[in-house]
Parts: sequence; C-alpha cells; structure tokens
Amino acid sequence: TLQESRRAAEEAAKAHGEELARLEEEHRGEMAAARQRHEEARASLLAKHAEQTAALKSAQEEREKAFAAEIALLQEAGKAAEEKYAAAERQRQQAESEAARLEERCTLADARINALKSEYGAFAPGEDFTSREGFDEIERQYEVFRAFFKNEWRKAKKRIRKEALAKALAPERKEDGGQDAGDKGGDAGES
Repeated sequence: TLQESRRAAEEAAKAHGEELARLEEEHRGEMAAARQRHEEARASLLAKHAEQTAALKSAQEEREKAFAAEIALLQEAGKAAEEKYAAAERQRQQAESEAARLEERCTLADARINALKSEYGAFAPGEDFTSREGFDEIERQYEVFRAFFKNEWRKAKKRIRKEALAKALAPERKEDGGQDAGDKGGDAGES
C-alpha cells in the first residue's frame, strides 16, 4: 500500500499543483482585471480632474477679465473725478481771486469816498473811526490804498523812465541819422 499511498500522494500533489496553478492563474486574472479597473478609474479621475481644472482656469480667467474691466472703469471714473475736482479747484481759486480783487476795489472806492468826505468836510456827525471796528476798517483801507499807490507809482516810474530814455535817445538818433547821411554823402564824393 505504499505504492498506492505514494500514488495517492502524487495524485494529491499533482491535484494540489493543478489547483495551485489554477488559483495562481485565477489570481493573475483577478489582478489583471483589478489593474484594468484601477487604470480605468485613474484615467477617469485624471479626465475629470483635467476637466475641472480647465473649468476652474476658465472661470478664473473670466473673473480676472471682469476684475480688470472693473478696475479700468474705476480708474477712468477716478481720473474723471480728479479732473472734475481739479477744474472745480481752478474755478474756486479764480472765484476767490476775483472776489479778493473786487473786495480790494470796493475797499479802495471806500477809501476814496472817505478821502473826499474828509477833504470837503462831508462826514456826518455819526461817522467817525474812533471805534475799534471803525479804526480797523480805515486801517484796512489805508493798506489797500498804499498797495494801490505803490503799484501805480511803479507803473508811473516805468513810464517816466521810458519817456526819459526816449527823449535822451531821440537827439542821438537824429545825430546818427545825420552821420549816416553824411557818411553816404562822403563815400559818394570819394568815388
């Protein structure tokens, strides 16, 4: 029975080997199928990822374009507001300058009126400049008149100098004219 046992052991070993080979083959098939499923899932995930990434990039680009357009509009509005403010500021400065000029003219006119009243004794009994406000007003008129006087004196000095220079140069010009004519006559006589 030893032979039978041996044969049974060989048959069992053979059956075991066949079973092992079948199981290994089945395992390889299952592993190949699992790899295939894994690769398909991986490819699907990569495709979804690429699709989502492209969608996110596109959405981000759209947001950036919208932000850039909004920034450009805001910058334009800011520039327009700055220009409007600058124009308003120039207009305000011109108005202030004109108001100061008109106030100065009014003060100068008041000073002239007060000077004429003083010259002709036409001040009314209640018109005096002894109060603080009255004295401040007459002092302001005096300062404006002094500035007016200095400006007019500068203009007058320029005009006087110009006229004096013109008179001083007038005889020289006549003399130069006479010399030029004499030179021409002398040259003509020499030829």
